[in-house]
Amino acid sequence: MASTKILISPTGYAHLPGQCVHHVEDPDTANWGWINDADLRYWDRIQENNPAAATSGNLDLAATRRCRHCDTKLHQA
Repeated sequence: MASTKILISPTGYAHLPGQCVHHVEDPDTANWGWINDADLRYWDRIQENNPAAATSGNLDLAATRRCRHCDTKLHQA
C-alpha cells in the first residue's frame, strides 16, 4: 500500500498534500502538524474516536476529521 504525508490543520482536519485548496504552502510556518510516510489505509480510520496525532511539526495537534475534498480525490484514484 502506498504511503503519503497526512497534514493536520489547527482545526483538527486531516488533509493530503495537493488534493484540496485547504492546505497551506508551508505547514511548518502555519503551525500545522503532520504524519510522514503514513499508510493510506490509516487515512480511512481517522475519526473522532480514532484521532491521528501529529508526529512532526505542531505535535499538539490531532486530526479527528478528514477533509471531504481530499477524501473524494483519494478514492477517485
